[in-house]
Amino acid sequence: MRILSFTLLILVSLVCFAQQFAVELSAMNLLYKGIDNPVKISASGVSEENLVVETSPNLKLTDSGTLRVISGREGFVKVGKLERRDTLWLGKQTFRIRPLPQPTAQLGGLQNDGLPKSKDMILAQTSVIATMGAGFAYHLSYQVSEFRLIISYRDQPSYIEHIIGNKISLKGKAAMRSTFKGDRIIIEGIKVRETKYGWINRLSPIVMTVRS
Repeated sequence: MRILSFTLLILVSLVCFAQQFAVELSAMNLLYKGIDNPVKISASGVSEENLVVETSPNLKLTDSGTLRVISGREGFVKVGKLERRDTLWLGKQTFRIRPLPQPTAQLGGLQNDGLPKSKDMILAQTSVIATMGAGFAYHLSYQVSEFRLIISYRDQPSYIEHIIGNKISLKGKAAMRSTFKGDRIIIEGIKVRETKYGWINRLSPIVMTVRS
């Protein structure tokens, strides 16, 4: 299986057997629950047909070359080679297991950091997105299916709209244009679906104050 360019190589040298084996993961020494963790396992000088791989009971190595987590906080992969009818174990690699982090909702390209944003920057955005961030090792694609847009004005009643999909409506855009410094834009009730695995999540709200 082809591993992404930023794959980190975990290489263990076993002096007693003068042998090397490698377990490649997209995130070094870390497995996530709920997803297929891409993995490539090899041993120096050992052909694929003579390679023996065994996992801890809480992990499953799939035919497509991924590791799935069943349970637990830690798991291992043992690598060995066939010698006649016996298996010579070369060693094992232990991995930490973590829950998959939640994605973060953003208004377009504006970071959800709580800092005031200029009105021009806000109006330049057209949709609500969900992202795991640039530093996350695996590609997961989330699609926003609905949200509630609230414009909290300082000197008039709030504008509230429930929107299906991820696009800011024309009415919502008009409400944003009528904001002034100190008004707040709140996007809450954000519902997202991961396109590969089908998970549905509700994300923390986006709250931003109009700067100018």
